[in-house]
Amino acid sequence: MKNAIGIDLGGTKIAAGIVDEAGTIIARHEMASDLDDGDSVAKQIAELVAALGSKTELGIGIGAAGIVDYATGHYAFGPNTGLHDLDLAQMVAKETGAHVRLDNDANCAAWAEHRFGVGRGTRNFMCVTLGTGIGGGFVIDGHRFRGAHGGAAEIGHVLVAPDGPPCGCGRRGCWEQFASGLAMERVAREEVAAHPESALHGLDPLRGPAITLAARDGDAFAKSIVDETAKWVGWGLGSLVNVLEPECIAIGGGIVRDWDLFAERAHDAMLERMEASSRRPAPKLLAAALSADAGIVGAALLVLDEDA
Repeated sequence: MKNAIGIDLGGTKIAAGIVDEAGTIIARHEMASDLDDGDSVAKQIAELVAALGSKTELGIGIGAAGIVDYATGHYAFGPNTGLHDLDLAQMVAKETGAHVRLDNDANCAAWAEHRFGVGRGTRNFMCVTLGTGIGGGFVIDGHRFRGAHGGAAEIGHVLVAPDGPPCGCGRRGCWEQFASGLAMERVAREEVAAHPESALHGLDPLRGPAITLAARDGDAFAKSIVDETAKWVGWGLGSLVNVLEPECIAIGGGIVRDWDLFAERAHDAMLERMEASSRRPAPKLLAAALSADAGIVGAALLVLDEDA
């Protein structure tokens, strides 16, 4: 059975795995990411490939957050990585001697979920990754959709509040400033002083997992943050449904570990923003089946399914 290496390039870590044609990860390795410059990233990826200890038949696929030109392997802009204007596929190919393909990480996750996860059997499918920011990937009529220049599905940067908080993309009021892990942390920091009774009071740093854990334990302040975030998640999803009307939406990213805390409110808020929600079927809203594996599997599929 053929295999390829998938690389999930994130802001805090780089995860790598050898993936076969059935979507099974047969070996994996990861390390903290060094995003100082493109050369550092390329060398780290080469180290991970070597650490996997196996030669891949087909090559290396890389999923990276931001605007990526799949045709050329050019990494144009990553709002949450600090990297931009890199011929990253060529740089990694030079370091490894392998055939390399590069795409947006959420596009990779969406295709993996479409092939092997909750999107299997659908023709029109959406994957939304909720983590530090918000990423998105679309499958339209059974095919990946990247847009004209690789910038499609940057859904985290849809404007929802013109005077909202500043975003890593350089603008204000983007959806991810209200519906992501960073958004939860910002609200918690801004408001925790007014809630000395909360388990979150005095925590430094105040991270997303602590917020969801406190909410799960019944902390009223933490629950209010989760509910507000879930509302914004659902409102954004409803707007996307009005544009694309997928059969199914998979929720991936770090928040998926606690999706049960968000799911009901997010679903109700999605219906609030869907046009004629009582007169047409709403898409299924499901936690991604591949979870943290989706990025690695989807990146490997860039070379395993190169003609898709």
